[in-house]
Amino acid sequence: RLSAMGEMVAGIAHEIHQPLQSVSTYCGVLEAATEKGQASPSIGDVSRKIVNQVQGIAEIIRRLQNFTRKSESQITQVDVHSLLIDAIELSTTEFTRHKIQTDLQLNASQSEAKADSVQIQQVLVNLIRNACEAMHETSVDSRVMTVTTESNSDSILISVCDAGHGFAGDPQQMFDAFFSTKPSGLGIGLALSRTIIEKHDGQLSVSKNAEAGLTYTIELPLQATNQVTV
Repeated sequence: RLSAMGEMVAGIAHEIHQPLQSVSTYCGVLEAATEKGQASPSIGDVSRKIVNQVQGIAEIIRRLQNFTRKSESQITQVDVHSLLIDAIELSTTEFTRHKIQTDLQLNASQSEAKADSVQIQQVLVNLIRNACEAMHETSVDSRVMTVTTESNSDSILISVCDAGHGFAGDPQQMFDAFFSTKPSGLGIGLALSRTIIEKHDGQLSVSKNAEAGLTYTIELPLQATNQVTV
């Protein structure tokens, strides 16, 4: 989580810089308009733009705070679709850095589940980052990450599919503690992710795609039965 947080902070600093520049520009326009005694509609329009930019910054910070919040596990009713959208937004800098297109398909008719929202979002971000990193050698035109949801009577399934280089051996090895395909990797991300999902009475699996890459699938019950402690 610390590694992911470090990369996110750098990316979010970049994201915040642009709207702050816009706020500065709008304030300059507002000041000039006031000095010239322009009509109030012009001032009101610029003020609304400033408010929109500030709200955008606040939303970025909110997502970062939620992701990094350390507290006792809290099982609440959560909207998995909302967690997924936030996880994708948190990963925007990864998509830009790796030149990746995203295809989000929210097909689940039921997306409410009882879970620890912070832990589930951390798992989602980890899977998304793995998918991005897996495609660094894929041709740019083919770098597409597909995220889908499906639901049945008692569970929701979230799949993260990449078009990367795949895995030559048994992909289940990737969940072994300290196993990593990255030269500097610690190999704890996927192992911890699976532990978190299993503590939610769910399952995290991986399969090879027919053409290229891997698909990670989370299955979460719509009603959790255990108190989650990780």
